[in-house]
Parts: sequence; structure tokens; C-alpha cells
Amino acid sequence: MMTWKKYFPLGFAVLFAILASVSVYQFLNDRGGASGISHANIATALPIVIAKAPVGVGEKIKEHDLEIVSWPEKSAPQDSFKSLRPLIGRTAKVNMAANEPIVESKLLPDGENFSFLIPLGMRAVTVSVKQSEALAQILERGGLVDVLALVTFQNTGIVSAKVIVPKARVIAVHKPTVETGRRGEQTTSNMEVTLIVTPKEAEWIIAAMSQGGIDLVVRNSQEPTANLR
Repeated sequence: MMTWKKYFPLGFAVLFAILASVSVYQFLNDRGGASGISHANIATALPIVIAKAPVGVGEKIKEHDLEIVSWPEKSAPQDSFKSLRPLIGRTAKVNMAANEPIVESKLLPDGENFSFLIPLGMRAVTVSVKQSEALAQILERGGLVDVLALVTFQNTGIVSAKVIVPKARVIAVHKPTVETGRRGEQTTSNMEVTLIVTPKEAEWIIAAMSQGGIDLVVRNSQEPTANLR
């Protein structure tokens, strides 16, 4: 009887050690499995090039515009890029947002520039209009606008507006930027919009910009155009 009491604590200690070992083994095994899944996920990620900041249509891509990140292989675009070198100097065919993968279909053919986007017989003219948050939000490539010439009569100071080019198509929008001066003052640049027009319409727009000013009115693409020429 005394012998059983003597070895009981020892047997209990051995049993406890075995249970503890099994628990530790199970814990490490689970950690190893999770680690294996993590490594598997890393193994299926690909390096692709994304836009570090927004890139506008017609802009030449520079190295500081780009960044290489890991991207899940299953969702990586087929025509994406894995290195920066092939992209430097290429021209954007459409607007691209920050963190968007750069793909071949959104670029002009290698060696081509912005003029590739101008239809034969047409011209691209850029107009500067006063900063407008509302106009900046709704203007986009492919939209239609009427171009108005602003004329101020010197004897009365009255400003008159007249449509000189109706239904001009927008090919690029350069939204206003805010710049901070040395003393902390902030200035907002005008918004610049590039339009596709006929050669004669380009002459009218440039003449209007030199005489007074230009403004744009967004229009419905389905609305018929009156013969204002």
C-alpha cells in the first residue's frame, strides 16, 4: 500500500508531461500548416507595375509615376508589366488612377505620341478655363462641350458670350492643381481641356482666347447640333 502511494505522484507527473508534449506538438503542427498556407499565397503572387499617382491621357510615363507591387496571380491582368523599363517614355491612351495596374491596352503603340489620338483632318486645341470643381468632376474624355467666346464691351463693361464651336469632343482633361508659395499662400491653376475640332474651329478658338476668354458648356451627346458655322 505504501508502494502505490509512493509512485502515484511520479506516475501523475509522467502522464502530465505526455499530455503537455502532445499539446505542444499539435500547436506547432497547426502553426506549420498556417505557415505553409502563407508561403503558398506568397508563391502565387506576381510582381506587376502600377501607377503610383494618377496618369492623364496623353501623358508620357516617367519612372517616378510607377511602382512595382506584389499582385495575386489569379487576378493579375494578362497584359500587365513586371518591370519599369518597358514603360518609361510610353504615352497613356486613357486616364489611369493611382494604384491601377499598367496594361498594354491602355498605352499608345510604342513610339507613338499624343498626335496618334487625333483623327485625320482634325486638330487638337487646348483651352484654359477658370477653375471649377463642378466642371472638373463632370468633364471627361469623350464628352461633348460647346465652346463659348467671352467678349467684354469696353464702353459698358458688359460681358457677352457666344457659341463659336458646338459639340466639340473632349480628348483630355488636365484638372486644376493647388500650389503652395514660399509664404504658405495657395494658388489654384486653371483647368486645361484639350478638344478635337476642325482646322477652322481651331482658328476661331485661338482668336477668341487672344481677344477675351473661353468658357465651356457641357452638353448632351444626343442633342442635335444647330448649324452655327
